[in-house]
Amino acid sequence: MPIIDFRLRPPLKGYLDMVMYSNAERRDRLTRQHGMEPAPSVQQKSMPMLLKEMDEAGVTTGVLMGRYSALYGQVSNQDVADIVRDYPGRFIGVGSIDPSNRRNAIKQIDESVALGLKGINIEPGAYATPLTVDDRRLYPIYAYCEDKKLPITVMVGGSAGPDLSYTNPECIDRMAADFPDLKIAVSHGA
Repeated sequence: MPIIDFRLRPPLKGYLDMVMYSNAERRDRLTRQHGMEPAPSVQQKSMPMLLKEMDEAGVTTGVLMGRYSALYGQVSNQDVADIVRDYPGRFIGVGSIDPSNRRNAIKQIDESVALGLKGINIEPGAYATPLTVDDRRLYPIYAYCEDKKLPITVMVGGSAGPDLSYTNPECIDRMAADFPDLKIAVSHGA
């Protein structure tokens, strides 16, 4: 049975600029607060070690997500596509968008699909102007993805915005009811 790590962040490209790699003290503190020890691959920023850790844990596939976050950094969709290409069969790529301009966000979705990415990552509470998942400004983006049969991941949960109001599961419930055919995966589990 395949095991999929749904939100893997390899020590490559734009991921290295994210807080988990650029602020080791914070990362290690948070990891230990969750009852775990930081992975050696993360501490040493080693891709070979990451692949070995995946194999040892039985993880067959990692899902890599682009990111456009004012809070946590950015990983371009091109970076995600390049890593997926460079490690065939190990990763699935998911693009990300900046929803502040609807037309540009739609263009980013189309570019992600052209790069071979399999879905779109949306992090409403982590944008420069934080949003809730059911903010109507996101609805044209959801409708576009629903029409294209393109699944989305939505980050709602711990550290997903400036305060817990951005992670309220009622927002997911309302949005999902409005888009019954949209495939939605929730990262951080609300």
